[in-house]
Formats: sequence, C-alpha cells, structure tokens
Amino acid sequence: MFCACVTFEVAPEHHDPFVERVRAFAKDSRKEAGCNRFDVWCEHGQPGAVFLYETYKSREDFDAHLASDHFKSFDKDVAPYRRKIAIVTWDTRI
Repeated sequence: MFCACVTFEVAPEHHDPFVERVRAFAKDSRKEAGCNRFDVWCEHGQPGAVFLYETYKSREDFDAHLASDHFKSFDKDVAPYRRKIAIVTWDTRI
C-alpha cells in the first residue's frame, strides 16, 4: 500500500471555495481503481488548514492519480488559493 498525506495552507478568505473544490476532487479520486481511501480534514478553529489523507494500492496507482485529468484540473483550479503545500508519502514496503 501507498499513502500520501497532503497539508494545504489556504488564505482564510478562500477556505470555503477551496474546501468545496477539494471535496469534489476527493469524490472523483475515490472512483479510481487504485484508490483505497481519500479523506478531507479541516482543522477546527483554523480556517485555511486542510489535510488530505489518501491511500492507494501501490505507488503506481498514486502516480496514475497524479496523471489523471481530474487531478490536473483540481491543481489548476486551486493554485490561486494555495499559500503552501506539504506532501509526505509512506509505503508499506520495507
């Protein structure tokens, strides 16, 4: 399995449209054959902090996710809202 943890920092005034867009993106991502889980988390009391927890069957499935049209569209749509992004990936292989 492969896991991606993505943390966004979004300008507070853009929080609501960003979250709306990321939830639609999550719905599309969950339909991917290789996606096991795609959760969207918002920090209570801190508008602008959004965390994505994503698991895939393999690194190759995650790479296919990054190459998908819905990912490219999402990335383009939210670019103006994003202040920072941090991505940490995890793999079950030892």
